[in-house]
Amino acid sequence: MIHYSDLKGWNSEYARIYNINATPTFYLLDSDKKIQGRFADGSQILKMLPE
Repeated sequence: MIHYSDLKGWNSEYARIYNINATPTFYLLDSDKKIQGRFADGSQILKMLPE
């Protein structure tokens, strides 16, 4: 699992691109950087990841 922060908070380009408006929020992106899932609880992502 990769975590990313540019330390710009709500002024982050990624906050704008992915419409992040609450924390914690976890996003599962595919190789094309398209959102495949959005979760309030990070443990839910593990259920969607391939083994």
